[in-house]
Amino acid sequence: MPRKLVVNPGDRFGSRVLVKEIDKKGLVRRRRWKWKCIRCGREGITLLENIIHKGCKYCIDRSHEINYKVGDRFGCRILLEKIDKEGKPSTKRWKWRCDYGREGRGNIYYIKNRKCINCIQKNKLKIYKPGDKIGYRVLIEEIDKEGSIKRRRWRWKCINCGNIGISRLRNIKEDKLCKECRITVNFLGKNITFKKICEIFDIARSTLRFYIKEKNIILEEAVFTLTLKRKIINVKKTKTKSSMEN
Repeated sequence: MPRKLVVNPGDRFGSRVLVKEIDKKGLVRRRRWKWKCIRCGREGITLLENIIHKGCKYCIDRSHEINYKVGDRFGCRILLEKIDKEGKPSTKRWKWRCDYGREGRGNIYYIKNRKCINCIQKNKLKIYKPGDKIGYRVLIEEIDKEGSIKRRRWRWKCINCGNIGISRLRNIKEDKLCKECRITVNFLGKNITFKKICEIFDIARSTLRFYIKEKNIILEEAVFTLTLKRKIINVKKTKTKSSMEN
């Protein structure tokens, strides 16, 4: 059994709002209702099925008079470029851009009556600038200038370890440490970052990782062997210099 249609005064169908039921008998869809258009303010009496499936004829007849231009604003969206050259102004497709950076395509009716997804998800997105601090990281430079704000890439610097990296804005969080800060190692009974060990002993990170992975050596042993090697090389260099001078 199909469900019976129930409508009340105040219900909206498109741009028309039901005001008063005129016919009390007969099929619900075939009853006449008094309605009012929100856009043009006109009132009329029409069958309910026509109110549901059709728009206000006064608004449709008037649509050819409106000429939309590049730069016209509808809510948070601005018209950038006309895609369709022929047809009614209300059905022509346009390229648009949201205030928060998102771009899309759609006809004027869609752009006017539907909210941008970015605006629905986040009512007001914060616009970041170089020098802004997010947790332990400071933003240096915006790499991507187009697209949604959260998907743009930024160059940042960590306050704790001084590491510089590139990440999408959505991955730079207040509670999240940078990769180098998260790699803490137990070195001679102390918890210390991998980068700091390399800075203290003046060792390249790639060579230290190579010694630990490829040669299966403990961290302390790898640091000791690399420092010894460097000292031996320095001694050899000083000897060759002194022999050359003599």
